[in-house]
Amino acid sequence: LWLYLDFPQLPLDHLMRGLPAPLPLVVVDGTPALIKWANREAKQSGVSEGMSLNTAYCLIPELKASAYTPEHANITLEALASSAYQYASHITLYAPDGLLLEIGSMLKLFNGLNALWNQLYAEFSNQGFTLNMATATTPIAARLLARNSLGSCNQNSDQLHATMVALDLCQAELPNKVAERCDRMGIKTLQQLMSLPSTDLTQRFGTGLSVYLDKLSGKTPDPQIAYQKPNQFFRRLDLVTEIEHLNGVLFPLQRLLQELSDYLMHYQ
Repeated sequence: LWLYLDFPQLPLDHLMRGLPAPLPLVVVDGTPALIKWANREAKQSGVSEGMSLNTAYCLIPELKASAYTPEHANITLEALASSAYQYASHITLYAPDGLLLEIGSMLKLFNGLNALWNQLYAEFSNQGFTLNMATATTPIAARLLARNSLGSCNQNSDQLHATMVALDLCQAELPNKVAERCDRMGIKTLQQLMSLPSTDLTQRFGTGLSVYLDKLSGKTPDPQIAYQKPNQFFRRLDLVTEIEHLNGVLFPLQRLLQELSDYLMHYQ
């Protein structure tokens, strides 16, 4: 049994963890700069994803903005993986915003799936991160369900399969623009696609799609590269406002020290 943790606004949550009080904040990307993520305070004033940064400044002159940095996102994701080690021994990083945990071997230790699910959710939400969770019997299925906010605390393989095959093809992250080609053929869902003979799929779309679908359904093994937890503790907080007095440092410092304390309690 696999459990996927999707952090849909990881860079934004990372920055908000360093704020002592809520303020309008966005993360931008590209040239010209476009809003990639916006927090609740920014959205309440009319800012939305895809909007230009200049337009956002017209709506909120005091808006705080930070550029998206993939390297910083990877650092944050690795820190989350380190935290997840107390719940699973096999963790795979799906950069830039996901973690895959093998949990079938951990259920007895945590007194069942429901208890493990609740502890994981509390762990990361208490750290200030928004997350979607999903279980499935294959890694790809768990990832798809989590990224489409369709996850549930469930280990019934039949129910999980039914939810997975009901996905629209645009939600299935198929390779090589297969979803667009299938849409022109009138194929809308994974159920319809997977019901076609594998020989027909290979002839129409090549072997890549057949391999993907076999991994998705569990017909073909899908080995996952395990993340190795480093031997040292490392955390990073990026500040989006200037620090003018000592109290401005205390809030983020307290958060980092608490995470260090938790790390020492669990691993030393």
